[in-house]
Amino acid sequence: MNLENASLDDLKKIPLARLLDIQSDLILAIEERKINDKQELIEKLSTLATESGFSINELFSKKVKKTVPVKYRNPDNSLETWTGRGRKPKWIQEYIASGKNLEDVEV
Repeated sequence: MNLENASLDDLKKIPLARLLDIQSDLILAIEERKINDKQELIEKLSTLATESGFSINELFSKKVKKTVPVKYRNPDNSLETWTGRGRKPKWIQEYIASGKNLEDVEV
């Protein structure tokens, strides 16, 4: 039987043991097809990138985030720091609320 043209009614006539064999073969065929199709696509994209003056890695590599240096350090706990970006940490909020100057804790 040609499975490509098989209808659901046709498949219902096949014994369960044979259907399970077909299922196993199908799972393997799908995985192999995915691997092959992916490799072909990578090769096509690589060729297209090269023709455009780029490498495939250059197009799809993740950008590395730059580390922002510490700008403020808690005088009571040197492990607590803040870069000056984003929300103010609780220790900064408390420091300012106590009437102290933020510039006093600059690194």
